[in-house]
Amino acid sequence: MPPKLSIDMEEIKKMFSDLGNKIDEIKSETKNIHAELSTVRAEQKKTWEKMETENKFLKKEIEVLSKRCLQLEDEHRKKNLIITGMEYDSNKTEIENFKGIAVKLGLAQTEINSLRIDQAIRMKKKAPGKQGDVIVKFCSTSDKICVLKAAKNAKLKGIYIKEDFSLAVRSIRKKLVGPMLNARKLSLKAFLSADKLIIEKDGKRNVYTFSIDQEGLKSLQKNFKLDLSQLLSIEQSDEDENGPG
Repeated sequence: MPPKLSIDMEEIKKMFSDLGNKIDEIKSETKNIHAELSTVRAEQKKTWEKMETENKFLKKEIEVLSKRCLQLEDEHRKKNLIITGMEYDSNKTEIENFKGIAVKLGLAQTEINSLRIDQAIRMKKKAPGKQGDVIVKFCSTSDKICVLKAAKNAKLKGIYIKEDFSLAVRSIRKKLVGPMLNARKLSLKAFLSADKLIIEKDGKRNVYTFSIDQEGLKSLQKNFKLDLSQLLSIEQSDEDENGPG
């Protein structure tokens, strides 16, 4: 019987040897897998870093393009006026209808004839029974200003003439109306110009805008001391102002 035991021991030794070899193979494979995983992780990290860099770059590009689009829109609207309450006469063009308004504004016939108007477009009706607003596109800013000043002096009943601003500019102007009215309460000359609030005192001028990000007034130009808290002491108004008040 002892020889049988000897054979069994040899088989056991061989089994342990094979098992050891298998373990070594597994360890080697595991090491290789870890190395491959490390390589994949490193490559993945580089890819993510590259994507983050590209993403930041694209965000900046989008911001630049968005600002440029807003600038182009404002530039496109710069020579426009919006007229509310202008009667519609189907026998006349909208430009002719507008010139009828210009007469009521007190403009001389020579001034009216010299106005260079690119086109006048009537928008859709806002409500039944009401005429749609008319956008008058001038060929020059000076002609637009001429009509705008005449409108402020004439103050026609039922007819409102204002500048054509983008939604972004209108939103900022709405926030600036309250501070403008407060400045006037302080006996300061204050008016809006596009998306800026201009306040004048003793020949000096401060210029502000409203920062959407900071939710407050932002100083663009400061030539005299003014406590901003005095400009923000009343609630914002829906009123809109055009040009010097």
